[in-house]
Amino acid sequence: MPTGKQVPNRKIFLLWAVIFKNNSSHTLEKEIFFHPEYYGPAVGIAASLLIFLVIQNEFSYDTYHSKKGRIYRVVSTQLNKSNGEINAQYGGVPIPVPDAMRQDFPQFEKMGAAWNLGQAQIYIPAEGLGEEKRFKENEGLYWTDAAVFDMFDFTWLAGNAKGLTEKNTVVLNESLAAKFFDNPQRAIGKTIQLWSFRIPLVVSGVLKMYRLIQTFRLNWPDLLKH
Repeated sequence: MPTGKQVPNRKIFLLWAVIFKNNSSHTLEKEIFFHPEYYGPAVGIAASLLIFLVIQNEFSYDTYHSKKGRIYRVVSTQLNKSNGEINAQYGGVPIPVPDAMRQDFPQFEKMGAAWNLGQAQIYIPAEGLGEEKRFKENEGLYWTDAAVFDMFDFTWLAGNAKGLTEKNTVVLNESLAAKFFDNPQRAIGKTIQLWSFRIPLVVSGVLKMYRLIQTFRLNWPDLLKH
């Protein structure tokens, strides 16, 4: 999965920009116009660079995980019953599938699932004479299980994923932990409440944020177990 090492694309673009600028300036000084025969090579180089960047991006996802060669993502394909043609493809599966696969394929070493929760209102109960805090998170909320943290590599700033084996627990990234509790270290053992139902979730761990290319575009902001 994502790689911690990324090619500085901006520098590549700047390098080509300097080359083209210098060559163009040199040509203009000597001949006052840009030869039409230069258009073909220029377009070819630009197209080659674009293709290179696309391929580089495709192969840069999720490569920083040490077990990346043994991790597979299960997806869904929807077929037309009348003609067998593919109607749609999804990057996920129906909710019952993970439990069914655990039962039918015991040879799998680990299996983890994550379900995108969408946006939600978060409540931080008042402490002492303080006031209740409210936050609206528009993305990055996932229901998941502890197996995810055995499969993927993460750096823990506090706590761990063991608490996710219990119901009503949550893991936060350092940004949200600081946002909710001012200090990530203070978040462990604290309770947040989800939605207007006020579902209580106890913080069991705080993750270091990643600024890497990932399949899950969330930097794992917070992962819930309910």
